[in-house]
Amino acid sequence: MIASDLYNLMADQENFIDLCLIRSFHKAYVNPHFDWFQSSMELSGALGFQAHHVATRHFLMNRDLEHLMSGRSMDQCFEAVNNWKGDGDVEEDIKRHNKKLQVSVTEAHDSLHKHFPRWLNQFLLPAALLGEAQLAKIVAAAVLEEEMPSFELDPSVVDDRRMSGNILYKSDIHTKTVRPISVVHCHKFIRQRMKSICANGENIPQYTLEAIATARLIIDGVDLRSFDYNDTNYGEIRYHMHSTHLPFACHTQFVESGVKEAKLSASTDRSEQNRSWIATIRSASPLGKSKDEDADASYNVNKIMSLIQSSLQRSQPHVDWIEEQNDDNEYDQRFNVIWYALKQGHFKTERIDSKRATVDAKGSVHKQQNKAQTKEKQQHMTMAVTGLIPYSKVTKKRNMDDLVIEIKFRQQKLRYATPIPASIDLRKKLLQRLEAIRLIEEDNFPTEQACGNKAFSILSGAPFKLKDD
Repeated sequence: MIASDLYNLMADQENFIDLCLIRSFHKAYVNPHFDWFQSSMELSGALGFQAHHVATRHFLMNRDLEHLMSGRSMDQCFEAVNNWKGDGDVEEDIKRHNKKLQVSVTEAHDSLHKHFPRWLNQFLLPAALLGEAQLAKIVAAAVLEEEMPSFELDPSVVDDRRMSGNILYKSDIHTKTVRPISVVHCHKFIRQRMKSICANGENIPQYTLEAIATARLIIDGVDLRSFDYNDTNYGEIRYHMHSTHLPFACHTQFVESGVKEAKLSASTDRSEQNRSWIATIRSASPLGKSKDEDADASYNVNKIMSLIQSSLQRSQPHVDWIEEQNDDNEYDQRFNVIWYALKQGHFKTERIDSKRATVDAKGSVHKQQNKAQTKEKQQHMTMAVTGLIPYSKVTKKRNMDDLVIEIKFRQQKLRYATPIPASIDLRKKLLQRLEAIRLIEEDNFPTEQACGNKAFSILSGAPFKLKDD
């Protein structure tokens, strides 16, 4: 039934164009960056902890938005719009559909520059010093307020200023799905965003001594991404930067934890895996509010600290077991056995393989269209979109007088004088009849569709309150 309804809705050209816009926009802009945030675990070794790459990702997301309208990524949307065949002014309709795309890009741009500038302030920008060496140099120059560094001796950076005016660097971390990064534009973007944060000379950044020292070492070519903490020259500063910035989450944590857990538990595959690990973690996590908690203290701060302390208490025995295991590595062996068992179909692998086999066997067989699919289905829009008032929302308590005003106005306009009924039901039926006459005469609605319409347009200016005061 869902597939049949979707087929009918797509028969409406308006719906088809809207879906093309949503699909093209997500595939061109949202999905690549969302996939990167979900899959990258470079340097930190943990998903969701890529704070050292978010400043660069901010630049790449902004770049994609700027070129979205002129690139080839929206070709399907533009083709669907250009093939529009409506009853009214075709040029005006095409402008209206193109306006939808412009609004989507504008909203995405505003959202991006509302949330991501925090990664370029004095507290979070030093995390970007642990990014790739070439990009870290740009951030280091920004921290030290110096000009863009030179990359003449770096073979991974291509000087293409004669042809395009750019210095290009193909990142192994960021450019698996996007084109090479313009070092010049990236440096300019970071400096401009930093200036906008420090507008009018206010909020001048004051970086820590460790951040300034790290920036200077990166400009000099020192590798601070190494985990060699025993180095007598740079081991201490490496450990400080790694321990300070790598454990920092690159997305919001502890937001509506109960809601997120319920969503995970109700995943589409309803797997035992999600229910198991959620129940395991919650059974030992102090998520409730303590009665002894200081009234002046922040509840979120205490909650986060409790979770961290609980995690440390549960992980410490495992750390001790790892250090105290004998030459047979009993702990590592036990861990590997459990890990292998969990990955080998213990939870959902078998079901996924079964579903994949079913799709491979039946996917090439085209099902003949049923009766529901051959009939176009009307698209019902909300009141916020159409401005119409459903008859079901009109009640005796709120709208009796409104009905009288609206009916009299329509009767005077149509010269159709009939007594106004006393009951709410008869008044609504009379209004429905008058609305059907208007739809047939003014909007050229078919008689069957006009008589079955479940909403009306306010013509008299009556308030028609839909909520009680």
